Amino acid sequence: MRYFGWSLGLLPILWLIYVFSVHGSGPNPVTDVLHLTGLWGMGFLMGSLAVRPLVQLGKWRALQSWKKILGLLGFFYGAIHSLIYMALDQGWDWGELADDFTKRIHIRFGMIALACLIPLALTSNLWSQKKLGRKWKTLHALVFPAVLLVGLHYMLARKTAYAEASWALVITGFLILLRWKPLILRLQKFLPPSRRKKS
Repeated sequence: MRYFGWSLGLLPILWLIYVFSVHGSGPNPVTDVLHLTGLWGMGFLMGSLAVRPLVQLGKWRALQSWKKILGLLGFFYGAIHSLIYMALDQGWDWGELADDFTKRIHIRFGMIALACLIPLALTSNLWSQKKLGRKWKTLHALVFPAVLLVGLHYMLARKTAYAEASWALVITGFLILLRWKPLILRLQKFLPPSRRKKS
């Protein structure tokens, strides 16, 4: 499952390489790649948040194994997104990067989100889970502010299209709200009896 998940998750990068090699780059290739990698990263992170509610609402336990894969893919594309911004967009100019971090709030949100995701990616293994014990769950709760910051980063980066891009924040907020047990119990009442989670 792990290899299958990673194979599917890397298809967007392969597709991007194909498009650029066959059709060439557009007038703003760096902007295009930044936008796409950012969207893919956010999409995978949202998918990771959606796994638990789907497992709780029905008998989709097979999805549980996808949670870590989707989370790591989200981090992977987020890291690529950040590297493209720092290397290709800013040319590793640390003065410009610091200026951007100070003056552009969406850059600040994006960098803080990445900083939250790094320890989660590094500890997403059984050894770390056993070593950290109860602290592991506390640490991995960072995914919630991280994904909210990613949604804000995307929305604010769209500048004049805030309303158009606010869907990211709405979906993220809803997925986090679904972690609230009373809401899950209410939603289960609308499911057929065969699909309700047995207590």
